[in-house]
Amino acid sequence: MKIAFVFYEYPPDTADGGIATYLRQAARMLCARGHQVEVFAGARGRVGTFDDGDGITVHRIACADGRAHFYRPVAAAFHQRHAEVGFDVVEGADYLADARDIPARCPEIPLVVRLHTGTYLLNRLNRPHVSSMFKLRVVRGNWRQWLRRSYWRYDKSRDVERLHALDADHIASPCSAMSKVMIAVWDLDPQRVALVPPPYVPPDALLDVPVETSTNTVTFLGRLEVRKGVLDLARAIPRILRRHPQVRFRFVGRPHHYSPQPGLDMRQYLTRELARYEKAVEFVGWVAPDQVPDALARTDICVFPSVWEAWGYTCAEAMAAARGVVGSNTGGMADLLAPDSDANEVGLRIPPNHPRYLAKAVSQLLERREWRLEMGRRARRRIAQEYGVAAIGPKLEDCFHRAIEHRRRLGPRETALGRPLPAPRTSPQ
Repeated sequence: MKIAFVFYEYPPDTADGGIATYLRQAARMLCARGHQVEVFAGARGRVGTFDDGDGITVHRIACADGRAHFYRPVAAAFHQRHAEVGFDVVEGADYLADARDIPARCPEIPLVVRLHTGTYLLNRLNRPHVSSMFKLRVVRGNWRQWLRRSYWRYDKSRDVERLHALDADHIASPCSAMSKVMIAVWDLDPQRVALVPPPYVPPDALLDVPVETSTNTVTFLGRLEVRKGVLDLARAIPRILRRHPQVRFRFVGRPHHYSPQPGLDMRQYLTRELARYEKAVEFVGWVAPDQVPDALARTDICVFPSVWEAWGYTCAEAMAAARGVVGSNTGGMADLLAPDSDANEVGLRIPPNHPRYLAKAVSQLLERREWRLEMGRRARRRIAQEYGVAAIGPKLEDCFHRAIEHRRRLGPRETALGRPLPAPRTSPQ
């Protein structure tokens, strides 16, 4: 097949998060299975067409109007390239709907939309933590809009991410929880939504991390934001230190600009909240992907107490490194950390928003070293067996074949979007 991916995020230039990681893994996997793969991605510097070294053609496209408007120049670039190549299928993401204009320009092209975590879910997950003062500032600054519609009221009829999904011939969901939520909220046809877990082939550097470590270090790896559960971890740290005063905690990742205290980003907020325990807490900041194995080799336990995760690549990296893992029992992480067929655990799952349970789970792994090591070994096997080329490659291909067959049966489409609508509204987070 001739497969095109239209995602703003793609390593290394625009490696912003899990979307970029997914796309890198999927593109490599499909290319290795004999398909022609081309990626249309954003640019932060170099612009043009490049070979990324794995046989994947990458088109880097500039967007002078900012990230939220990438859909405009990329549609033009795709239309031109499609006329030359004749792609069999194109895939885009729900988040910001980068491929939204392509069905109108190329009404015959089969479209797959992959669910990651769209703007609707992101806003919904962060709203409970917006302070009354913060809401008041929003109202004062936008009172004319407030008279027309509530800032926190969701209007799905104007949600371009939803309309983009309605244009899709097939929708891929990373986990069953995501499927259920978005089918209900977006009125999606369940027959066109399939569970297709993300592919993940870990680098040798992760698989070579020794299983047996004794660093007395607990690490959080990911963006420092409400959705990732960092507030729960901050509240669990004093509980853990009372039982294990020798333990050290490391936060690895960029801070989100929003925190419960207006004017402070999340790192500044956590630093203030954990000031009494500053000798036991370290903020490392962002690390490059090739530095992740070293960061994981210097920790015993990784914690991912997310309120929601579409899947959880950082969790998968920790599992590949055979770390002891504590993660949430919601979203895709619940699938990643589910016990194996013999009911053996590969990690501990806890409910989000419960610091007490998080502290208890971390303490159990600290106190039962051999149990932790055995879970790490099982976690490493899980990643290799269930998310590699042999397991996920055919599922990706089947998803594309379903989209192609659906479009062939219906003929050229009339898009749900019809014409470009305003960019999706995002609340300050």
